[in-house]
Amino acid sequence: MNKRILAILVVACAIIGAALIFYSGLDEAQGATVRSPKLNKPTATVVSKAVNDVDDRKHQSAKRFATALSNVMSRPEPVKTDAGELSIKELHQKTGPYYADMAPEVLEKMLQREKPDVEWTSSVTKEAQKVLEYEESQGTTLYKTDCRETLCKIQFDHENLDRHKSFMDGRMDLGPWMAGAGNALGSYKKQDGDKLRSFIYFTKPDDKETFLDMRREMAAILDSE
Repeated sequence: MNKRILAILVVACAIIGAALIFYSGLDEAQGATVRSPKLNKPTATVVSKAVNDVDDRKHQSAKRFATALSNVMSRPEPVKTDAGELSIKELHQKTGPYYADMAPEVLEKMLQREKPDVEWTSSVTKEAQKVLEYEESQGTTLYKTDCRETLCKIQFDHENLDRHKSFMDGRMDLGPWMAGAGNALGSYKKQDGDKLRSFIYFTKPDDKETFLDMRREMAAILDSE
């Protein structure tokens, strides 16, 4: 009888001990979970707010840039700005991040303000036709040449992206647009189907001021935000 009671007591103690160990481990696990950053509500709120603030700043910056660009590009005359007092290095630093988006629009506006130069246009057209005679230029045709007092714009049509790449990687360096002391800017736009139209703005070989004037107008746009 005593042995039977003793056995029951031993089993009961074992059950109680196991239960205590189980709940103790559960408390520790729950404590660890509570301390986890994933469930820490104050921390999650701060992180979420920081992410939202970054997104909002990006949106507001893009909105200000688009508005300023639209406003200034609608003006027929050059915009006067204190940016003319900047050094060349400072001017490049100020406009560099926006160059790809703004430069073509500003150059086009500058081009339209100038008077046509028939002689320069004819000369550039003839030189461009020579470049088109090379095998690498197959699938590319001259669309239009428009040279003015300080700026010239030439446009080419390409059958597809491969033909455009072949033209750019081919004898492009023989064109008159490569003689302007590094003052040239080119890009392309998609047309119907696979066709592309590329354009290049460039200056005369001895002109080192026109592209600086373009950057000054860009700086004026940025200052007007």
